[in-house]
Order: sequence, then C-alpha cells, then structure tokens
Amino acid sequence: LEKYVRQGGGLLVFAGHNVDVGYYNDTLWAGGAGLLPLRLGAVTGRGEPNFVRLDPTKIGADASVQTLQGEGRKFLEYIRFFKYISAQESTGVASGEAGAPRVLARFADNQGSPAIVTHTFGKDPSYTPGSVTMIYTTGSTRWNDWPIDTAGTFVITMLETISDLARAQKPQTATVGQPIEMRLPKGWGDVTAVLSPPGYPPPEDVMLARTDPNLAFPVLRYDPIGAAARDANEKLVELPKAGIYSIRATRSGTEQMHGYFARNPEAVEGDLTPAGKGAIQAAFGSEEFEYRQVKGGGDAFGLVEAKAKKEYWKWCIAALVLVLALEIFLGQRFGHYTTTSAGGPPLQR
Repeated sequence: LEKYVRQGGGLLVFAGHNVDVGYYNDTLWAGGAGLLPLRLGAVTGRGEPNFVRLDPTKIGADASVQTLQGEGRKFLEYIRFFKYISAQESTGVASGEAGAPRVLARFADNQGSPAIVTHTFGKDPSYTPGSVTMIYTTGSTRWNDWPIDTAGTFVITMLETISDLARAQKPQTATVGQPIEMRLPKGWGDVTAVLSPPGYPPPEDVMLARTDPNLAFPVLRYDPIGAAARDANEKLVELPKAGIYSIRATRSGTEQMHGYFARNPEAVEGDLTPAGKGAIQAAFGSEEFEYRQVKGGGDAFGLVEAKAKKEYWKWCIAALVLVLALEIFLGQRFGHYTTTSAGGPPLQR
C-alpha cells in the first residue's frame, strides 16, 4: 500500500468493528510517518438509538466533500452515526513521507471528533505524491445509516472522493493508436512482459521486448504505429482497437505486476455538431448527393438526399404483369371445363 500511494495512488480507508487499533497505529499510522493521517483511539458510541450527526459548520472546502457544502448541509440532518472510532489530533503533524492532515468533516459531538481526514503521502521526486483519506465510521450500515440516505449524498460523496484521490495518478486513458507505457519499479528491469489486447474472442497476446535492466526505472512500451508495431519476436501486430489493454510483467518466474490501460475512440466520433457539405463529401468520398439547408425548430441543419434514385419498382411491376399474362395463357390453353347439372358456371378440373 505504501508503495502504491507513494507512486501517486489514492487510498480510502473506512473504520469498522474489525479494526485492530493497536496494529493500525503501529503499522499504518507509524508514529505519524505512515499512511493513516491520525492516530486511532477507542470506538465511540453506544449504537442505536443513540447517534450523532456531522457538524454542518465544520465541512471542509475540498472537492471530495462538496456535496455536503453550502445548500447540501441541510441533508446532514437526515444522516445518523451510531458508532465511530475517535482520532487523536494532537499527533496530526507531518512526518517522514506523510503530509499534514486536513480535517474535511467533523462529528457534532462534544469533542468535535474528526469524521473525514485526508493527507498526502510520498516524497519520491519521480512521482506526484498520492493521497490517503480515512472515514472514521463504516462504509456500510453497521455503524450509521449514511449509505441508505435517500438524497444520495453517500454515493455522490464517494464518487467525488475517489475522483479527488485519483488526481495525482498518471492517466491510463488515451485514444486508439497512442503508445502504451508501463513504468516499472526499481529492480524490475529484467522481466518478461505480455500485452493482452481487448476483443472477443480474445486476440493473441503480444510479447513485449525486455527492458534494459540497468535503468533505474524501466519502462515497458508498446507503440502500434510504424516499425515499433512489432513484438519481441519481430511479428507485426496491429492493435487499433478501443478497449482495455493489460500488461503482465513477470520477474524471476514468480513475481508479477499488472497494468491496465484504456484506449478510447477519437472524441470527434461523438461530435454531433451538424457537418457542412464539404465535410460530408470528404467523409463519403462522393458528390452523388444533394445538400439543402433546412430550418426547423429554430435551428438550421443540412438535409442530404441521393441524386440518382434507382426506381426498381417499375421493373418489379413489369415482371408481375408478365407472370400474370403467362398464367392466363396457360390457364386458357390447358384448362378443362364442364358445366354443372343445374346450369351454373363452369367448374375447372
């Protein structure tokens, strides 16, 4: 976890009845130099029907809790917290790789106990420091009823928190055709790497060339354009597909590291802005259409119609007439008739 956050990852920690406070403090808080922003205390609260709420005057200005700011504070009166783990703010100072804690929300108890706290972690100059946020109650309804808030503030706050935690991470999303790079940690230069493209049935894996083991931070790279679009066996591979690509790097035959990368279609493919005649002609490669400007609903748009319409219906009618004439001729030529005893119309046999 430390390695992941140190390299720009985001970590969200919830409290709960299974938390071993002593172990968390020794290993994760680590005297203020670890992942947790504050030293943990005892479990507080007697359970239902006793509860506290979040203090609407103590909501921070961070983007991760913006749903609870301003007008959103009125929703706090519908959220109840029956238990939570207390935190000791006197120890909340920056130490080692840990940044200074920032309290984003507090419980409305007599002590103003921290409810949501965040801080940065990591001082490796090669990476942007990651972030850790801890919520001092459960992410389920065991200690509170926030997850079932009918206003949806829990879901929205979780999405905003995750988005905020992910900002320091290098984006793994790009457009189709752009190179894919996976940075490896120190000591991972001599690896066997496989790229798995998206698709069903699954396409063949692509063997990536080994990295230089002498590099401080080896990089696995796949470039689907030009001469670089060859795998380690000099096999030309074309992967202009949208979807999720994965790289699996194996060291010493046992240790593995995985990376996942999204490649999306060009944004222009989702552009619904009406195109002009020139753009349509370029897209279709033909001038065999008529383009007329039409106004409707207050907006002007282009109407495209084919110039030459193939009127196949005329040939179909002619064929049907010929078939009908042939049927009448054959009926008159080979049909046999007789009259009924009552003098009615003839019957065909």
